[in-house]
Amino acid sequence: MNTLPIELETEIWNMYWKGVFKENVLDRFKKTRDSIDKMDFFLDKHFYLNTSKDYDYKIAYYLREYNVLLNGLHTERGIYQFSRYKLHLCFDKNYLRTLVFSKVSVKYQNICMYCLCNGIPNMSYMIIERFKQLSQRNII
Repeated sequence: MNTLPIELETEIWNMYWKGVFKENVLDRFKKTRDSIDKMDFFLDKHFYLNTSKDYDYKIAYYLREYNVLLNGLHTERGIYQFSRYKLHLCFDKNYLRTLVFSKVSVKYQNICMYCLCNGIPNMSYMIIERFKQLSQRNII
């Protein structure tokens, strides 16, 4: 490498660092965006308009998994800043401490907040009630 002209060395190093940046930053952002889009699609198709308690119990596993995803997004500051356009209200600690969420299990709190922020506005009460029922069922 030292025998190459400086212009060629500079071009090679630029290509190398662009690849490292793409792998470590851009691909990670794209993966995060894809995960959030996948979660939104799932919630639209299987949760928001659902009225069956039994079906809620059947999809509880996926709701817990999405809760873990949201927890992971919140702990990584760069990813959180990137996806903040959708998550800015979903991690308000003061709101989580209110009486509304006192009966919602920790396994469902973040996904419940996300559903309240991004779901159907006039269904907020029903969404909270559904997560309370899932929490009670999970404890027993």
